[in-house]
Amino acid sequence: MAVYIIPGFSDFQEYLARLGPHKHSVSCLYLTNLAKIDLDVLGEMVSESTAYMKEKYDWKAI
Repeated sequence: MAVYIIPGFSDFQEYLARLGPHKHSVSCLYLTNLAKIDLDVLGEMVSESTAYMKEKYDWKAI
């Protein structure tokens, strides 16, 4: 499974340390076994990434 974290991972090091087994590139998070991933941490990462993008691009309607 691939999850795109558009802002990249420079501000997500704490999350990555708690996430579980994964690999990542510039903005793509690769997960091979969801049973071994902390889904709460993944949810936090997605929420923070989305909030960042909404603020950066002034997405009032989303």
